[in-house]
Amino acid sequence: MIKIDPKDLPVTVVPDRTLRVKIIDACGLACTFCHNEGTPVTADNLGREAGDFTGTPGRSGRVSIYLATNGAGFLPGRITADADFALALAAVRGSLPTTEVHFTGGEPTLHPELPDLVRIARHLGLTVGLTSNGENGAAVLPECAAAGLDRINLSVFGTTPEELAAVQAPRLASPKLAARKLDALAATIETAARLGVKVAANIVIPDRDHVARVLRVIEEHGRAVTVRMLVNLEDGGASLRGAVAVTHSAAGPGSGSSSRRSLRPPRRRSPCGRRSAGRPGWSGCP
Repeated sequence: MIKIDPKDLPVTVVPDRTLRVKIIDACGLACTFCHNEGTPVTADNLGREAGDFTGTPGRSGRVSIYLATNGAGFLPGRITADADFALALAAVRGSLPTTEVHFTGGEPTLHPELPDLVRIARHLGLTVGLTSNGENGAAVLPECAAAGLDRINLSVFGTTPEELAAVQAPRLASPKLAARKLDALAATIETAARLGVKVAANIVIPDRDHVARVLRVIEEHGRAVTVRMLVNLEDGGASLRGAVAVTHSAAGPGSGSSSRRSLRPPRRRSPCGRRSAGRPGWSGCP
């Protein structure tokens, strides 16, 4: 493997002007690696005191793997599309250089007032995005797009029923159920593309066995989707063997960083912009 000292990488620092808002805790999946925005699963922690909240599977089968790290001392409720929300969003907009609001969950497409939440944010001049598993997108996207939704990031946890079922809690680990969820995901992508809502598919690639998933998404949906390949956080940011980091970017303050990688080493270019053939004494320019 070719190794490049991170200190030698070009670094781009960009301001993060996005506000993430968890609008609902409910979700129709029970992924075994869910971070749930670092908050407890409400359905499994009702009646418990803050110090007794658990992120391990309860009756719902859902988890919150970063609950202990985040230390959330509250149960997330459902955001209401009312004047209080509009005032709170306006206060943030007025005090911080915020240009975008990103609605998350749980699963935001299950929120019964999602179009109204989008409408409030757009009225304040904010760009609006979602992170979703796609299970209810086809039903709500038409009204959300009319309200001003700009984009949707789809978390793809499997591209076959067997793949998706394998990462669900036992209660939902059914290939038949997973097949219905994948059909819903495909319908969400098709609906978003038809409505002009930008679509990105986020796929975690811990090893080369998962590359086929990327190819399936590309083959099925083509240019309707921007595929973003992510590393597994539990692997400490390690990428596929053979992938070489070529640039590094950081978003601040404190919102994270990313590296752009190539599966082959970057080719040297001559001063005039052509690839050097590496011949001794050859300048690379005509």
